[in-house]
Amino acid sequence: MGETMTIQEVVSTVLTDTLTMVGKPERWTQRAWARDAKGRSIDRCGLLTDKPPKCLCLDGALRRVVYRDRKEWLMEAVKEIAPDADEHDRRLFPSQVYRYAHAALCGAFRAIVPGECYADDLWAWNDETTHTAVVHALKLAVTRERAGLDHG
Repeated sequence: MGETMTIQEVVSTVLTDTLTMVGKPERWTQRAWARDAKGRSIDRCGLLTDKPPKCLCLDGALRRVVYRDRKEWLMEAVKEIAPDADEHDRRLFPSQVYRYAHAALCGAFRAIVPGECYADDLWAWNDETTHTAVVHALKLAVTRERAGLDHG
């Protein structure tokens, strides 16, 4: 991995992958974690299959990136970020990255729509907004992570 990676770089990478996953309107969905090619809802974001879903909601894409697509990479990154972490803490790292990325996205949503009641709930926000707003929030969250800005 080169130089010592920071948590912000890890989260920025995860958010960038999430953006890639749902960046095109046909790859994004609402009211389901994920959908197959026939438009049927797929449980658990397609985490249990090698075949990626046709489209995902924002939270579904984030979960797929953290818990499937980048899982092994995250397990290597934690060794670099926290070399003294024990095995238990290393196993928890993907969940911590998910929560951190979730907070970064919620902070971006609050910046886009101050006072929005769904600002702390990606699932609800995804279902009540547009694809353009989701992409804008992802780009803003990536930019803020790269700059080391607070999620507030």
